[in-house]
Amino acid sequence: MTCGAEGAISLLVEIERGRVMDFQLGDDPYEPVLVHMTCCKAHARAVSRYLKARAGVPPVRVGTEYLMRHWGQIVDPIDLPVFGLVDVRRAVGQ
Repeated sequence: MTCGAEGAISLLVEIERGRVMDFQLGDDPYEPVLVHMTCCKAHARAVSRYLKARAGVPPVRVGTEYLMRHWGQIVDPIDLPVFGLVDVRRAVGQ
């Protein structure tokens, strides 16, 4: 889980790779990727603002347990590389 408290909430957003992660020479920083970040209820609003500021659109919010059970139906059809962000502290300003 990415949040020390719990990871009950998952946030998903399509974003350009270079907006949220380091990349190596030759990687396309404008390549779209799907970012998946989990957090607790207390951090959900701050994490959502963090992702929206980088993507320009609000992330989709779904229960992590539901998402894991239905990953193939929800994420697979999107057909993008999936990256998990793990630093909730940066997202919530700590």
